[in-house]
Amino acid sequence: MTVDHNTAFQTRNVISAEGVSKGFVYTNNITPHNRYGVHGSGLGTGLNTLNVDFPGAEFQRNVLIHAKCADYPAVNYCPATIGDVGFVDYPSGDYRLAPASPYRGAGTLGSDVGADIDAIEAAVG
Repeated sequence: MTVDHNTAFQTRNVISAEGVSKGFVYTNNITPHNRYGVHGSGLGTGLNTLNVDFPGAEFQRNVLIHAKCADYPAVNYCPATIGDVGFVDYPSGDYRLAPASPYRGAGTLGSDVGADIDAIEAAVG
C-alpha cells in the first residue's frame, strides 16, 4: 500500500495498525500527529510500530505536526504548530504551501510535501 502526497487534518491517529503489513510506503504527507501518531495495538508510537507492524516500510518526507521527530525515521519533519507548516491561508482552508514554506521542494525528488491542491481543483473543477 502506498500513501503519498496527501494533506489531512484527522482528529485521531495518523495510522492505527493491527498486525504485520509488508510493502508499506508513506511519503510526502502532511498531517497533525495528535496523541499517538503512528500507533499499533500494544506497541509504542512511531518507530516501534513501524518496525513491528510495517517491517521494511518506507516512511519519509512527511510533515507530522507536533510530533517528536526522534520517534520516527530520519528525513521526516516535525513542526510545532500548524502555523509553522506555511500554508497560504490555513484558517480559510487554502492548504497550498506558501512560497516561504520550509516544505516547498522538501518532498521526494524535490516535490512539495502534501497534496497538490491545484491539481486536485483542476481535476474536480
